[in-house]
Amino acid sequence: MKNLIIAVMIAAIAIIATDARANNVTPPPIVIGLGTSTFFGATHTDNVAFTDTFTFTISGSLTANASLVTIAELPGSNIDFTSATLNGNAFTLSPNTFGQDTGTISLAAYTGPLTLIVNGTTDAGSLPNTTASWAGTLNVLAR
Repeated sequence: MKNLIIAVMIAAIAIIATDARANNVTPPPIVIGLGTSTFFGATHTDNVAFTDTFTFTISGSLTANASLVTIAELPGSNIDFTSATLNGNAFTLSPNTFGQDTGTISLAAYTGPLTLIVNGTTDAGSLPNTTASWAGTLNVLAR
């Protein structure tokens, strides 16, 4: 019985570790309320194009704006955003450079829930033990 428990634990850890290294990040829905701000982000470990999808659980009519940012000062940590949308509305993205890339979406009217989709490329893993990450903020107000 002890060996069975150990085998199940090792299998569970392998599944979790595989999910943590997955190229496309889709975390569980993030619950937010009107008049709040939240942050989110993703870390990538390989140099394959990615699509990260975040769902924000909120209902009703609202206004929202959001931002994305990534910085890189070393090879293996660069991310270039290729597109980003909030409920289908496109972000304005800065030109892709090695160093810093940003994206913003101005205050607009939405009906919840909100879905953020971020597409990009990265050079993560181009050197041993390198990762690349991006982060963002979302601000939500009543409409």
